[in-house]
Amino acid sequence: MKKLLLLLLLSITSHAQEFFTVQNGDLYGVINDKGIEIITPKYHYSLGNFDEIKSGWAKVGFEGLFGFVDKQGKEIVEVKYQSIGNYGEYYADWALIKYNSKYGFIDKRGKEVVTPIYEKIDKFAEIHDDWALVQENSFYGFIDKTGNKVLETKFEKIDAFDNYKKGWALILEDAKFGFIDRSGNLIVQPKYSQIGQFDEIKKGWALITVNGDKYGFIDRSGKEIVAPNYSSIEPFMKKKSSVAKN
Repeated sequence: MKKLLLLLLLSITSHAQEFFTVQNGDLYGVINDKGIEIITPKYHYSLGNFDEIKSGWAKVGFEGLFGFVDKQGKEIVEVKYQSIGNYGEYYADWALIKYNSKYGFIDKRGKEVVTPIYEKIDKFAEIHDDWALVQENSFYGFIDKTGNKVLETKFEKIDAFDNYKKGWALILEDAKFGFIDRSGNLIVQPKYSQIGQFDEIKKGWALITVNGDKYGFIDRSGKEIVAPNYSSIEPFMKKKSSVAKN
């Protein structure tokens, strides 16, 4: 019979109840302060303190996968995730999860609110107040705070809002640039090989390029003011007048 090793005292929790991590071989479990086995030693990962990540839960792991158990030893979150982040790090009551190398979120009940299908998820409010940028099959879109996809993952790039014009973000689709607004509407169709900054050449206008060699302008509404038909556009330069002085 393998010797049961008492390792360390876990945090003192509500109702003054104490828990102890126990080890049997290379497996870990938990007993309470009455000596009752709450969690049979069956996890490879040394248990975290109850309440450390979420009140009443402890993080457990087996063969490189993680989940959560409660103080009765019930597995609240199945031990199947490659990683589980801290609650509130990305959004108030959600924790980032990784499953089969894809990311999603669980809520404070341990339920998946965003299925782990994304290669990457940015934090909410990082580039949009109410949305998080996600990457799926190498393409980008947005999810909202209910976990719904509000902008389809079809763009090769989505820039930060307000870099070109307040409320607009530069997008790249099929190697062509355009703009979306904060509601996800296409304001300027992605059809340009380049778009310059507004006001750079003329106030209120931005230089556009088609096929890398034809130039024109759009205005701040996204309308083509000058069709991209020209091989070059240069502003007139004001020359200083020379006045003879005695």
